[in-house]
Amino acid sequence: MNPATDPPARASDSDIAISAHAGSLLDLALSAGVAACAACVPTFQVADAVHDAIRHAGAEPLLAVQPGCDGRIFGHSACLSVNEEVLHSPPRARILREGDVVTVDIALRHPATPAGRCVDAAVSVAVGDASRSQRACRLIAASRAVTLAAIRACVPGTKWLDVAALAARTAADHGTHLLHGYSGHGVGAELHEPPRLDFGPQAWMGGLLSAGMIITVEPVVIEGTDRVNVLTLDDGWTVVTADRRWAAHHEATVQIAEDGPRVLAGGRWLL
Repeated sequence: MNPATDPPARASDSDIAISAHAGSLLDLALSAGVAACAACVPTFQVADAVHDAIRHAGAEPLLAVQPGCDGRIFGHSACLSVNEEVLHSPPRARILREGDVVTVDIALRHPATPAGRCVDAAVSVAVGDASRSQRACRLIAASRAVTLAAIRACVPGTKWLDVAALAARTAADHGTHLLHGYSGHGVGAELHEPPRLDFGPQAWMGGLLSAGMIITVEPVVIEGTDRVNVLTLDDGWTVVTADRRWAAHHEATVQIAEDGPRVLAGGRWLL
């Protein structure tokens, strides 16, 4: 398989039903993580709340066993990225402060046997009273708008390249820009399936969305309309902006249906 070009497998009605139920379990775990994002709380405590919710549902926390490019296992049930941390940040002793932007990103496998379906979603939230941080409010609103625009464009027969272009225009309209090089993906029997759904030059060129696909839509927005460099820290996971600009992202697992997109996981934070 070529993750850059191959289409995702078409899901059966049974697959879609299991994925939808998995999405409801993931949303409960995301809710637990969001509720734990409070001032003076370390990010590992947020991850503990997510882990407990996933295990309570009988599901498998997929990020806990996710290998990185260098083979290191992530080892936690959630990514907790704060402010200048863009993606993939392992939970640790970093203390959340009022007005911070925190992205809670999780994935799980449905407990159905013999093999459950996978879902993946993320949400960016402000710590404390969001109205006290215009910076946080603007960035989260931009992230939500971009993700919603991209999802609504995911209808059968649409080129992914056109979805990516719409997302980029929406980001610019909100004074932000999209991060290139990190992407959504097909999701189903495994967490990461073809195709790679980037919002930049690695976009699924020529790829058409069709009914029965299940994908993740994951645009990452960064403050400012000019491009910023990102780098990966020595932990092998945490991606940060080189100039400490803040980032945010929402991610949803989306079924491409005949009558339009159906959000299976992550949707409640987009409206």
